[in-house]
Amino acid sequence: MSIHQFPRDPFHAAATLSSTGDAQHPISLIEREWIPLDALAQEWADVGSNATSAQAFQAIGMAFTALAFEASARKHYTLSWHGAWQHTPALLVRGLRICVNDLSEASRYWHSVVLWLEKLANEEVQEQEELERIRHLFALLQAQIHRLSHLWMAVHQELATLTGSCVPMPLGTLSSEDTSGEGRS
Repeated sequence: MSIHQFPRDPFHAAATLSSTGDAQHPISLIEREWIPLDALAQEWADVGSNATSAQAFQAIGMAFTALAFEASARKHYTLSWHGAWQHTPALLVRGLRICVNDLSEASRYWHSVVLWLEKLANEEVQEQEELERIRHLFALLQAQIHRLSHLWMAVHQELATLTGSCVPMPLGTLSSEDTSGEGRS
């Protein structure tokens, strides 16, 4: 498989690949899946300003670690495609693999946040207002994990197209009952 053209802009161009030199397949670049993380970071900073328990601090720390991995993934994705026109296919593949690994780590940390929030909601007596805040955070987590799963799959698909490999199963997502907040007291 050879790469005939690299995009100069990772979000608005399409690379074309060919295994035979005849058929070309555009790579779908995934602009809409990457979101600015500042609003999400602010949400967790606000949670941190009111935190008093070990579980809350654990959840907040894990959330910021997940955000750091996602920011790193976006940087590697952008740099890989942005510089692809002047680099070898091997460097593009390397950058996308780092991106996939960072997205996997981000997802792993978001799942840890879920566990810490569950402990917070279930192991400590919470006021109704705090339980509503925790339910809101669970909804944010479900959306974030779902979005990251799609992003991971899309980047992995690009990587598989470049390398001719199979795409593995996507990362897991939370079910709706995990974020309903029911059964929490």
